[in-house]
Amino acid sequence: MAHHPQQALHGDAHPGNLLNTTGGLRWTDWEDAFAGPVEWDVASFIWNPLLLDNDVSTANQIVAAYCKAGGRLDLEAMNQCLIARAAVITAWYPVLYPNPNADRQNKLQRRIHWLESLSPHRGTDFGLILP
Repeated sequence: MAHHPQQALHGDAHPGNLLNTTGGLRWTDWEDAFAGPVEWDVASFIWNPLLLDNDVSTANQIVAAYCKAGGRLDLEAMNQCLIARAAVITAWYPVLYPNPNADRQNKLQRRIHWLESLSPHRGTDFGLILP
């Protein structure tokens, strides 16, 4: 991913890390900030709707809004970041949720199953449409 433009990233971009203030939406929870491709934050934001909830429409609406606001995304980088995000959160699950409830256990199993289903022969068409 070194050939993709790098910039400052939140690192853990998802709706749970947004606060609705009188000044507009503000990010919280900055300990995962780093420099990398913008596709990482977008992938982090759309991973649950796209791949856990199978809501391709919502993921594509988020991507379209990002692009309409002037953002640019590379499909190859997005796909790589979706896979990497799944691997990172799966590895962190035992730390974040040492005694997971049934819902958390189900989500972990779905992430693991999704990662196991990837193969070099399948490709990485996750249904995203980049404007």
